Amino acid sequence: MSSFAANVFFSLLSAVAGAYLGWLAADPDRIPSWIALRKREWTGTWWCVWQHPDEGARFIIDEVRFTKGLGTLKFVVTKAGDQFEWEGRGSIKAPYFVGDFRSRKPRSTVRGTFTFEIMPQGDKMVGYFTGPSTKGGLVTNAGLFTCDQDLVNRLRSAQTGDSRADVFARALFPTLPVRQPNGDKQP
Repeated sequence: MSSFAANVFFSLLSAVAGAYLGWLAADPDRIPSWIALRKREWTGTWWCVWQHPDEGARFIIDEVRFTKGLGTLKFVVTKAGDQFEWEGRGSIKAPYFVGDFRSRKPRSTVRGTFTFEIMPQGDKMVGYFTGPSTKGGLVTNAGLFTCDQDLVNRLRSAQTGDSRADVFARALFPTLPVRQPNGDKQP
């Protein structure tokens, strides 16, 4: 009789597990973040492009290293585009990467939050950093995480802040019209 009870128990357990997995598969947003982190390769070298808060058209390009923890994604700047060395951590709540960042300098109070939308291709995350300004109030800066080396090279080769802003905008919105030197827009 005990083998019959064991068969019934495992049959019910299998049915419940199957129903739960079917429910998860019906809507990818239901998949817990620790499972979503395993679906894509988020570790390794990426680049973070962010707009300088005090110099509008100045975009900084930092090389960052991503590592995974249980339910979290951490990054550390390995090559700073300027003197600001920072790190962050967050979690993926499909389709967003949300978390906080802070300066790596001892006794620094620079910190803030970020929200990035993960692009469907998985090679870019586009969003904003928000934190306190050195002049008082809050600052919100546009940002981009990418593992696309070609995009990073195009951004680095742009000579002026305006041309970098154009490359940055086209990376975010590829269908934008291109601004010509005479001010006309061309699709």
